Amino acid sequence: MEPHIPDGSWGLFRAYPVGQSPAVSALDGKRVVVQLHNGSDPETGGQYTLKRWTVGKWSDAGEVEAVSLRPDNPAFEPIPLTADSGDLRVVAEFLEVVG
Repeated sequence: MEPHIPDGSWGLFRAYPVGQSPAVSALDGKRVVVQLHNGSDPETGGQYTLKRWTVGKWSDAGEVEAVSLRPDNPAFEPIPLTADSGDLRVVAEFLEVVG
């Protein structure tokens, strides 16, 4: 998440227990840790990623249809998500760098 979260820094997170994540629309613009059950982060190959949650498409009824997990680092590509992307879970929200 460079340049805003430098390599090796410590971060403060708000954990979301299973079943207690905020609404998809409430996460818009926040940096979150996401567990990708049916996929992986293309940069790391891991099932967890720290990216900025960005709502990409709203339905006419006002519901979220597509989300993009966007890195702050322009050298990396976003991860597009839709209802067909498989199971995922927002694990935590990044709050600040503490060290």
